[in-house]
Amino acid sequence: MRYLLETDVISNLRNGRSVEQLVSKSVYGDFPTIKFIRIDKEKSNDVSVSLFEVYDEGNENYLDVYEFPPIEPDEPDGIITVFKTPDEALFYACTSLGANINNFVNDGMIQDEYKDSFLAK
Repeated sequence: MRYLLETDVISNLRNGRSVEQLVSKSVYGDFPTIKFIRIDKEKSNDVSVSLFEVYDEGNENYLDVYEFPPIEPDEPDGIITVFKTPDEALFYACTSLGANINNFVNDGMIQDEYKDSFLAK
């Protein structure tokens, strides 16, 4: 099972494990781009939501979306918004950033998701 249940997403975040999601594929100027989200529990116990918008330079041999260049060079770590609880972070990700509660994956699975979902198209 690749995708996490909502209860597993919340449990992961409460236990300090990050979750990620590919959100969309688009075009910026003449260049293909992707948008993805990472949600982390911080040392302060707050929960951060990072939105990454990067140029899609991937291929079968290059799947590391974290290495793709950001559209905005001044935001290499994404746009980060911090919340007090996992529930608040998930609500924001789903209502404001286009995430789907049923499409989160464990940390480290986003490359497989990228390969299967975005390279195949």
